[in-house]
Amino acid sequence: MSVLNAFMAYFEAFEATYLDDDWSRLEPLFAPDAVYRVTGGTPFDCELVGRDAVFRGIKLFLDGFDRHCERRIDNVAPPEFTEHSALIRGAAYYVRKGSPELVLRLDELLEFNEDGKIQRITDTYPPSLMADSQAWLDEWGTDLKLSYT
Repeated sequence: MSVLNAFMAYFEAFEATYLDDDWSRLEPLFAPDAVYRVTGGTPFDCELVGRDAVFRGIKLFLDGFDRHCERRIDNVAPPEFTEHSALIRGAAYYVRKGSPELVLRLDELLEFNEDGKIQRITDTYPPSLMADSQAWLDEWGTDLKLSYT
């Protein structure tokens, strides 16, 4: 399977899982020893090791933050593909309870093993993310939990 096809399978499976919380559809797409890393100097920076830990961590973040907001995602630049990786530059836009839009920009690097399974995902947020988002979080997100652990 090409990296483009592997990425699209992941994207579609993730968005369906976001809606129905059925994580079993993602299992075949990840290596058992997959790693998920969040960087950028945020309070939620982390490294999760193992497919089950990755799924638990992402679910925790979705349940604590995303699912309490109206969310839309978009690319901010064309994706870049190599033989074993996909780099997606994107943004997630959140609104809740009449809030203004909160924009979280990130680069997401997916690395695939020889079997075409996701071996590593690294989400990199800009260093200014928390400073840029703090006012919104203080007013609209005091009950939200931005954490993977």
